[in-house]
Amino acid sequence: MHVLIVEERQNRGCIWKRFLERQGAEVCLVASSSEATAALSCQYFDALVINITMANSAILAVSDLAGYRNPDIAIVTVTSGSFFSDGSIFNMIPNACGCVGGDVPPKDLANIVSHYANKTKRRAHADVPNLK
Repeated sequence: MHVLIVEERQNRGCIWKRFLERQGAEVCLVASSSEATAALSCQYFDALVINITMANSAILAVSDLAGYRNPDIAIVTVTSGSFFSDGSIFNMIPNACGCVGGDVPPKDLANIVSHYANKTKRRAHADVPNLK
């Protein structure tokens, strides 16, 4: 499982990265939307964890690019506020699988990401014909 984390708070991003790596994921951690765009342009990811409340960022553009590059990508959004508590994030980001608070326990976030990334991987591989 390949995961891209977009989080400007390096300490929090590093904690999330370590928990996902313990579950066997290969993780790329970036701190800005421009770094995320660069990573998405040259790498494949099964899941994207993105802080949607980052300052001065183009988060929706990043999620759109992620969905364009990989239509099955699982996107887990993280927010520090209650602005998206009405579920509107699911209308804005079609591949959004969940929206969690910034204070989510890292183990829980890792389990959510792993669950949805593996689910989309199974679906994507089911669509590939057996070429034997």
